[in-house]
Order: sequence, then structure tokens, then C-alpha cells
Amino acid sequence: MVTRKIPMILSVVLLLSATGCTEKQVPVCPVDKVDHSPFDAILQTCVNCNGMVDYKKLEQKYEGQLRSYLDYLSGIDVDKLPRKRQRLAFWINAYNALCLQQVLDLNPKRSAYLEDKLFFDRRNYFIAGRRRSLNEIQNQIIREQFSDPRVFGALCKASRSSPSLRAEAYRPETLAMQLDQQCRLWIANKKHNYLDIENNRLYLSAIFKNFAQDFDRLYDNPLGFYLKYTTDPVQKEYLLTHQPPRSDLRTQISQVPINYLPYDWSLNQLSSIGSADDR
Repeated sequence: MVTRKIPMILSVVLLLSATGCTEKQVPVCPVDKVDHSPFDAILQTCVNCNGMVDYKKLEQKYEGQLRSYLDYLSGIDVDKLPRKRQRLAFWINAYNALCLQQVLDLNPKRSAYLEDKLFFDRRNYFIAGRRRSLNEIQNQIIREQFSDPRVFGALCKASRSSPSLRAEAYRPETLAMQLDQQCRLWIANKKHNYLDIENNRLYLSAIFKNFAQDFDRLYDNPLGFYLKYTTDPVQKEYLLTHQPPRSDLRTQISQVPINYLPYDWSLNQLSSIGSADDR
């Protein structure tokens, strides 16, 4: 008798189905509005004006509230939210809250964040009905569904080279203003981006390199995004006079070379002493 071999992947699927070991989900409910005020209160208390996080205070006084907020998000049917800006605000807040919680999970050695290669792929928490990783939220949901490169100024990866964590939750009714403001702050921060006019060179965050296609789609290249959100009139005038016409941005090389800055993955932690960079 001939025995047919079942492909390995199929056999695993059949085994999981037979034993009921499918991906666990939690019930979700449709809502007209999501209450982000609990997360807002946490951020206002634990994040300073430069986006640095007091993880010690967060852990000692607010971890319970943070977990409760994540539990609340787990039961939301986000796809049923009536407006696109509601869904985007939901996912940005979910990403930032989940990132904070996963840093706390590394306690007592938060410096392990630097060595945790799976930090952005862990699926320890339910968001909108099922377990989600930070990479899934960013790449498969936010980037694919919303195609708005401003989100890179709002998603905080708990690192010093990440755009600053905003000291308030994102809200649908003010989302456009908040995103624009975050992008202006991000571009103005010389640790992340700066124009060296004397040497005719633009230094940008590695985020622009890693997600170039997102910026190219709406702004033709990173220079277009920088021009839109820089608040320095001298820089804006210099760049405008040293680039091709907008219609040629995709095919012409800018007269201002771009260099990408090294990414600093050290934790965006407010030190106990409070250095000049933290305050």
C-alpha cells in the first residue's frame, strides 16, 4: 500500500485544527468613539516636554492604568469606527501604549531593550481582538491602510533616535494638527535632522532611509518632507534655491546631498538626575 506524505506545513495546520490550537482571539464590540483619556493622563504625567519617559514613575504608579487601557483596546472593533481619523488615532495610541508596556515588561533590567531582538515582534498583548506585535501594527496596519508618512513623527519606538513621544494621546478631532506639529518638532530637533548650510549637506534620521517609499509616495523624496515641515525660514529658502523644480524631483539629483544619521537605540528614559538633554 502506498502512503501519501502530507507536506509539513499542512500537517501542522491539520494538527492545530484537530486540537483546537488556533490563534486565540478575544471578543470585540463596535463603538462610536474610543476613550483615550486614560492614556492621555498617563502621558501627561510620565512624559516630559522633550518626549523623555519617566519609566520608574510609570512602573510604580501607572502600570495598572496602562494595562487597563490596553485591555480596553483589546475589546474594540476598530474596523467599525465610523471615521478614518478615529481608526488612525486608535492605532497610533495602541502602538505607543504597547511599546511602553513592553519596556516595563523588561523590568528590572530595562537596558535589555537594546539586546532584545524580538522586541518589535512579540505578541504578548491583545489589541482589537487578537495578539498584535509592534511591527504588525506599524507595517501591516498603519502604513498599509493609511499611507500617511506623518505617522513616523508620532510612533515612538522607545529609543533616543525615535521621534519624541508626545505628552498627550492622539485624538481624532485634533489628529491632523497633532501630526503636523509632531513633524515640525521632529524636523526641528537637530539630534534627528539638520541642515549644514556651510558644508551644503542635509543630515536626516535613518527613518527617512528605512521607509523611503512612504515619503516618496507623497513628497517625491525626503527633501520634500523636510521642506514642508521645517520652520526655519533660512533653511527653507536655501533648500528651495538648491533643488530641481518639483516636477523633476524624482529624476533629478538635489544639489544638497543627504546623509543619514546613525540610529541610537538607547532607551528614551528620563534619568534620575535629569541631564540637560532630558529636561
